[in-house]
Amino acid sequence: WADEQLSSGKIALKKEVKFLTLDDIGLGFFDYQSPWAQNRINSGYRLSEQQCLIKQKLYDNHISPRIGSCKLTNLDNTTLDRVRESLLQSKTLTTGKPLTGSTINKALSVLTAIIEYADRKEYIKRPPSIQRVSPRLHRKERIVLPHNEVISLFADITNWQYVRPKSRAGKSVNPEKAHRYSNDEIDPDNLRAYTVCYLAWKTGMRESEIQGLTQADIEFTPTGESLISITKAWNKMFRRINVTTKTGKIGVVPLDRRGT
Repeated sequence: WADEQLSSGKIALKKEVKFLTLDDIGLGFFDYQSPWAQNRINSGYRLSEQQCLIKQKLYDNHISPRIGSCKLTNLDNTTLDRVRESLLQSKTLTTGKPLTGSTINKALSVLTAIIEYADRKEYIKRPPSIQRVSPRLHRKERIVLPHNEVISLFADITNWQYVRPKSRAGKSVNPEKAHRYSNDEIDPDNLRAYTVCYLAWKTGMRESEIQGLTQADIEFTPTGESLISITKAWNKMFRRINVTTKTGKIGVVPLDRRGT
């Protein structure tokens, strides 16, 4: 009877679990069509394809190279502490700066999700705990303009005039664009940036929401006031329109002819 049950696949020997590594579960774990993602969506959580892709990249870039080959049965607090310390010492490939506390915590949360899954499947007996880091660690400082500087920035259109670029070491200048406009002309690209920034300042709309606007989203009233319907957003990662905003809510923003 036992041999028949084993050959039919109805039961499996428990000892086979000891050969599972973290990569056996983690590679592809956060795919949008994966059981983990679909279970989250069916449970009522808002989860986008982009969020899944980001989580999978965090695992592939930060977790898998460190402990991907580690057996699940060997995962303990000491191993996870080494991962945490390794992330604290790690630097980004683009800027060479240390990882921010927020990025480290996101990578650790990805590892936590996989460990919780392994625990539910009884692949591990005692799931180890992960200690987070301060989110303020190596946090990028935001530059906030005073109100009077914002007013002066948008009040004078000459602030958005085209400035002939200067050649810098390692960076090339687009010759076509450099000779298309004189210094007293308004660069259409700058004018587009002016419009986007001004709209964000007056309405509080996100960049992706502004990029997702179409003519059908703007309604002009007889009083001179315009109503902007915020129903969708532009997805830079996939270069397409998301059918919902970041929060999944629909908003209407008024804007009069003076832009206030």
